[in-house]
Amino acid sequence: MKFKFFFILGSLAFAHSQLYAKIEKGTANSTVAPSEILDITTIKTIEGKTIQVERNKEGLLFKGYEKKIVLLEFFGYGCPPCQASIPGLNRLQHTFPKDIVVITIESWDLKKNKLKDYVKNMDIQYKVVAKEDTGKIFTFVEGLNGWSPRYGVPFLMIFSFGGRLAENVLAHDINEDHIKNIIERIKKSD
Repeated sequence: MKFKFFFILGSLAFAHSQLYAKIEKGTANSTVAPSEILDITTIKTIEGKTIQVERNKEGLLFKGYEKKIVLLEFFGYGCPPCQASIPGLNRLQHTFPKDIVVITIESWDLKKNKLKDYVKNMDIQYKVVAKEDTGKIFTFVEGLNGWSPRYGVPFLMIFSFGGRLAENVLAHDINEDHIKNIIERIKKSD
């Protein structure tokens, strides 16, 4: 019985590590032609701005931000690493105002009225979306790279101009200098 338990546990750990490898490379679940729109959803910021999001094989296209690099962060309101990323994301938004837009999604289900207070108290200066206003965005992300909130936050996806998924950034790599280097690399290559 113990052997069976450890075999199953080991198998699950291996599967989880393989999924994270796919997430880091951005290679999970890509089986459709790049130009084909797979699905459309709408997200709404806590200020009431509606953003249409199209999912295709290459990534997510945020209508109105096609000519910007989109930093899509998933965070939890009580998560210390998530809180630590706020000043850096604020600075990046101000450093690259013509090139990027930061959109962050609260993944732990904090209600919108409390989220507005949290945003004010934490001085978040970029677009924030409450989980209740995310449409099918979690399904889209899971279809792109296999990530879901159960794998932990913060989790950052960086989409190049036109919505192509350029890079996934796991919690331990979310720092301002690392993200700035990614932005500069995308600006040079696109």
